[in-house]
Amino acid sequence: GKSLLLEGASAIEATEAAVQILEDSILFNAGRGAVYANSGEQEMDAALMCGKTLEAGSICGVQQVRYPISLARKVLAHSEHVLLSGAGALAFAKEQGLSIEDKAFFHSEYRYQQFLKARELGEVRIEHHPFPDGDEKFGTVGAVACDA
Repeated sequence: GKSLLLEGASAIEATEAAVQILEDSILFNAGRGAVYANSGEQEMDAALMCGKTLEAGSICGVQQVRYPISLARKVLAHSEHVLLSGAGALAFAKEQGLSIEDKAFFHSEYRYQQFLKARELGEVRIEHHPFPDGDEKFGTVGAVACDA
């Protein structure tokens, strides 16, 4: 993100690029490392806002979109809506030509075991509960940038 800013890119471009790196890493609760929802599926959310114009785009409950942050940016730039969800958001991603992956691409055995533990313990939400082994699930990723 910083290198893009130094090259004259906008804060939106730098933020999207930085979050894409995090979404590509299985270590973070975003994209490939997303936690499993109560349904046993990985559903992803993302939002992007321009502080200068206060325009925003967001998505929720999306599956298979390689970079959820890029879909949020497409919503910001090319949709009359501020929020798209689920199947409608996936259809919009396809219309916009974004990368779509098989569900297996997003699988993390660590996150799946975490889901199974939460289900076994009867936890309704795994977001805020430490597990018996001391492991905790932390929040998702974020990025902020200021351009010239």
